[in-house]
Amino acid sequence: MKRLSLILIPTLLLLSIGCDDDKYNDDQYGDHCLVSKVEVDNASTTTISYDQYDRVLTMSFSMPQQPSGLMEVTYNNGMAFIDYYNGQQLTQTAEVDLNAAGDMTHVVFSDTDGSETGDLTFVYNNEGNLINISGQEPVMGVNGSVTIQWTGGNPVRFIGTESTIDCEYFGGQRSSFYLGMGNVALLYQPLAANIAMMYSTDLLKTFDSHSAMGQTLKIVYDKDSDDKVREIYYSTTSGDAFGTSFITYECHTPH
Repeated sequence: MKRLSLILIPTLLLLSIGCDDDKYNDDQYGDHCLVSKVEVDNASTTTISYDQYDRVLTMSFSMPQQPSGLMEVTYNNGMAFIDYYNGQQLTQTAEVDLNAAGDMTHVVFSDTDGSETGDLTFVYNNEGNLINISGQEPVMGVNGSVTIQWTGGNPVRFIGTESTIDCEYFGGQRSSFYLGMGNVALLYQPLAANIAMMYSTDLLKTFDSHSAMGQTLKIVYDKDSDDKVREIYYSTTSGDAFGTSFITYECHTPH
């Protein structure tokens, strides 16, 4: 099963941008909020559930005329155990070593016969920021190593074997994206775009993969009255509309 990105770039841009309290009057307000759904306009939906400790339990993915995808997670003694499904069929499993913060340090993937198919290693700095991912996993398309440079709590550069990605942020505009304790959610796909958008302190402003065929991606946000991002608008540096994502939160009182 191919696992797709949480922030898969959509295909249509909403042209009016501005905070509208009535527009977001859907009881998604509270002191402690986790991202529970990411909907890409006319394309796909990723839904996330959590346990009482804010740990990811499930992540599901759906798009029109395609089998649904599902990642199920259980936790035991400092480890996470993951099952991946395509439709109703189990396709792959993973055993994950976690550190005290709930972040992944090593992941071993296996097929349904129990044969190892790949592994990933995650390294962190003293501030707990992810600074390197290495290994291989053919289903995800991971092969090699990427080093991540951080500034002010934001990942600003991703240096891979064959490419470099640069990111710019809206300084002082705190991100409202929170995917629960640790970073197990990245096993839905450990893309630079997911790390830059979902694990930064500030809101991502531009994402530049330096592709010869593409342009820098520019990002603008619409927030509700609690300063939570509710819609994400994407465009290219030339001004071409590139798409919209819609964010839903699960809010509650912290345990």
